[in-house]
Amino acid sequence: MDNGSQQVSSSMFDTIKDSLKVDDAIAKVKDSKELLLWAAIYGGIGFISGFFFRQYNRYLIALLLFIGVLVGLQYMGVLTIVVNQEKLSSFFGVQSAVANDQFFMIFFEWIKANVFIAIAFAIGFLLGIRVG
Repeated sequence: MDNGSQQVSSSMFDTIKDSLKVDDAIAKVKDSKELLLWAAIYGGIGFISGFFFRQYNRYLIALLLFIGVLVGLQYMGVLTIVVNQEKLSSFFGVQSAVANDQFFMIFFEWIKANVFIAIAFAIGFLLGIRVG
């Protein structure tokens, strides 16, 4: 009787193992080590950003106003600001978004291309605000 119950339990274990595809999950984790590293880096950047945002929000507002003035001067034709997207993408190691003329479209395309990294940054940012 014990032999029959051992066969049933081992075949049941094999069925569960096959349905969970443990080997495939382990292979995916090995392949995604680089993605996990980038998520950790961007999560850390988000945490630091959130912490400094909480501590130095007055200075950040002044910086944003300064950037707004620069953008306004560019709009009026006084300044020319050029951003090399390919160099930025290669420097930060992320996929570049499809080029559009609108900033928000490029931003959301980048988020769609790098969802995991964007979520890691957002979680780190919120934790940084909470701790700061």
